[in-house]
Amino acid sequence: MPQSSAHSPTTKPSGKVEKSPTQKALEKLGLKRDIDLALHLPLRYEDETRITKLDEAREGDHLQIEGAVTACEVSYRPRRQLIVTVNDGTDTCTLRFFNFYPSQQKALAVGNRIRARGEVKGGFIGWTMLHPAFRAAGGDLPTALTPIYPTVAGLSQPVLRKAVQAGLARALHAAHGQKGVTAAERRKLSMLIVKSVSTYSFAPPSIS
Repeated sequence: MPQSSAHSPTTKPSGKVEKSPTQKALEKLGLKRDIDLALHLPLRYEDETRITKLDEAREGDHLQIEGAVTACEVSYRPRRQLIVTVNDGTDTCTLRFFNFYPSQQKALAVGNRIRARGEVKGGFIGWTMLHPAFRAAGGDLPTALTPIYPTVAGLSQPVLRKAVQAGLARALHAAHGQKGVTAAERRKLSMLIVKSVSTYSFAPPSIS
């Protein structure tokens, strides 16, 4: 049975098949088959499984904080940037964004509670994160590390992770019966199975 792609193309009334933006982006990475997605391994992992208090932070730590936004302003000196102050109840951290959108500025409005993840710098002169990843606070924390995959412009990590998970599931289900899968690819896929697959793409916090 031929491999199905992660995002099927659409057919116009004229009969011409048009690929979705996501499918085009996946193909730029060489991810055309389920086996390609299954063997697309992460570059690294980010730990979203825990919240760290700022009074426990150390210079250079990569961590996730949660707190309330107490200040949010656009500064033009020395260059245009969005400066956000977050208080987690033990200390404050300044988030700096040199490239930002109005939607991000709205999400970081004073009074909002957020989770921010990045490298903290500053220590005695005040904690700072440059361009941290952030989201609204709330909800359960993940139970596994978040894989970060090689990607291209227009293909976000959440979309790519979903495509990899779907491709991996399909490839594992039909690994030995699919056409067009080389012996080397089957060996690699078998290694993923032997190692329970999750070690690569859904790593537990203990390996961080």
